[in-house]
Amino acid sequence: MTPAPSNHSGLRFISGIICKSKVLRFERMLFRATRGNMLFNQAPADEQIIDPISNEMVEKIVFVVFFSGEQARTKILKICEAFGANCYPVPEDISKQRQITSEEPGVSSF
Repeated sequence: MTPAPSNHSGLRFISGIICKSKVLRFERMLFRATRGNMLFNQAPADEQIIDPISNEMVEKIVFVVFFSGEQARTKILKICEAFGANCYPVPEDISKQRQITSEEPGVSSF
């Protein structure tokens, strides 16, 4: 049996943005699907965003889900899709993350 590659083991995360009205159900569904093996952190988005379906300004929540394992990742991505959350790629390498935050003036940390 060969060990898993280092980029597929350990703590991983998925980040994105979701409507404020869906956040409580979203967090509860993530908790149940992963059997509590995740950490969910959220923060309100700085600005309201126009919803493309209703053309109304809506409040959004920025989130990050920390988890371990490929099965958890698959479940979380499916739940994000079902709730209409927009997921954004963030490099797992710390130096690349710092480079992005220094280049983008509107990017801040939780």
